[in-house]
Amino acid sequence: MLLILCFLLSASLHAGCITNDGVVLKAHFGKKAATSWQVRRYTPFKRLGETYKGWIHIKDFEGQKHWVKQKYFTEKYHCLIIKKDSTPIMVSPTVKSNQKFKQLAEKYETFKFIKIKKNWVQIKDAHGDTGWVRLRDVWID
Repeated sequence: MLLILCFLLSASLHAGCITNDGVVLKAHFGKKAATSWQVRRYTPFKRLGETYKGWIHIKDFEGQKHWVKQKYFTEKYHCLIIKKDSTPIMVSPTVKSNQKFKQLAEKYETFKFIKIKKNWVQIKDAHGDTGWVRLRDVWID
């Protein structure tokens, strides 16, 4: 487990998260560039390089590259995205636990990373609710 956590932290030295809902990503830097994606708070990305005129070059979990305004990107915490079609959010880190919510977390839903325990990740949503999902079902920045 410690090896997984060390890998995640070392692999994410240039990782970050989107800080607001509805942030527009661009195909190139600049206001007039074509929109490539509109994302939610806690969407994770890898930073590809330094800032350029207030924009940061980033890459998503599927390898697509975008540009985002620097003010909407933070490296102060880690985030994750559901990569499976759907997955339950559990009350505790075990398959024997109750589901936290009736509805499953859907692919591309985003969360703030809290911690890892065995093969589970504790998450926090934009409303402040916490729960646990399987590590294999997510991509962590």
